[in-house]
Amino acid sequence: MDIEKLIEHRERMCITVKECEYCPLKTYNCKHICITKDGNREIINIIEDWIKENTSTRQKKFLKAMPNAKFINGVINLCPKWVDTEYHHGCSGECDSCKEKYWLEEI
Repeated sequence: MDIEKLIEHRERMCITVKECEYCPLKTYNCKHICITKDGNREIINIIEDWIKENTSTRQKKFLKAMPNAKFINGVINLCPKWVDTEYHHGCSGECDSCKEKYWLEEI
């Protein structure tokens, strides 16, 4: 994950957690954390773990209702147009990339 995304998610984590006492980064002085490409791997791992636990995708939500859906390459093998009448991104013939973009989008 790139640095900008890590910083964005760290800020989202701070807003979501609200109280420093419950923050996964409470043992660090999180207001002054400097995240760099070669930065503290432990801090980066904490942020990445938080992202996994606190990010919702269409796929995660769909799987709560339909846990036995079929997958191809880690993505639900279902055309977005079949389940979302508002989805009008046109078919380019790249079904796998379309499904990945749709199902793995954060919501």
